[in-house]
Amino acid sequence: MSYWTLSGDVSDSAVGVAGMIVNFGGVFEPYDCSATVAADGTFSLTQEFVGLQSGTATAQTTDSLGRSSNVAATQVVVD
Repeated sequence: MSYWTLSGDVSDSAVGVAGMIVNFGGVFEPYDCSATVAADGTFSLTQEFVGLQSGTATAQTTDSLGRSSNVAATQVVVD
């Protein structure tokens, strides 16, 4: 199986973070995955990523006002 857990923290000084959506892109784009942010600012998603390739993964949130965050990026290495 190729299950991965994607997790992290979100903060926003202008609006509350509860209910924000984290959209994953880059190497995760073909899997159409997202996570909902909890009231404490955390998010977690466990999903199977069959055929995942090494490369750049991105994450971006959208707040309750429809504003998108900066894009966070990291490298994913699949052996």
